[in-house]
Amino acid sequence: MKKTMALISLLLVSILLSSCGSLTYITDSWQKPDYNGRKYSKILVWVLAKESSFSRRVIEDKIVSGLKLSGIGAMPSYDRFASDILESGENALDERAKEEKLMSIVRSAGADGVLLLAVKDIKKYKSYSPGYYGYPFYSYYYNSYESVFGAYSINSNVFFESGLIDLNTNQLVYSVMSETVNPRSVKDFADSFSSKLVGTLVEEGIVKK
Repeated sequence: MKKTMALISLLLVSILLSSCGSLTYITDSWQKPDYNGRKYSKILVWVLAKESSFSRRVIEDKIVSGLKLSGIGAMPSYDRFASDILESGENALDERAKEEKLMSIVRSAGADGVLLLAVKDIKKYKSYSPGYYGYPFYSYYYNSYESVFGAYSINSNVFFESGLIDLNTNQLVYSVMSETVNPRSVKDFADSFSSKLVGTLVEEGIVKK
């Protein structure tokens, strides 16, 4: 896990002259064929942001707040563990041990679902495909961790992938790609992104009240 996760921190300097808030669009989504939505007792919101604790905190808090306002139990992860939690003693752990450690950490938080979020790029006009059927939780986490890349430019668009993992089955059940146009700040991004993401999860019945 050597690729940087500093991209989210670059949102701190994404400033526009426009006074309008940014807009977020859903560009693609995938849903596990036999998944029809369910009620979760508590969803752990986890933004993979190794080098930007401030950005991670702002985004997680905004999403958690939105979920709670929609009647859905949720909690942030930043006050429980770091995004790169598996890097501690990584060389001494094989893949199975890492998977077991990750599951233990998440379940100790009392969650039965995980909303895992990762910035895919910060640049203009680039598209991505969402996760696919067959990803268990650890594999989805690992691939999300490893796939963060991109370059910063003024007036960039921010591409995020958000995946919902059902811890009862340990499977990715929903994945969505989003594009946020020209966010002026982390707060501006968080407001726009969380509103669209939470609204999509609720309106499409992915997460039920």
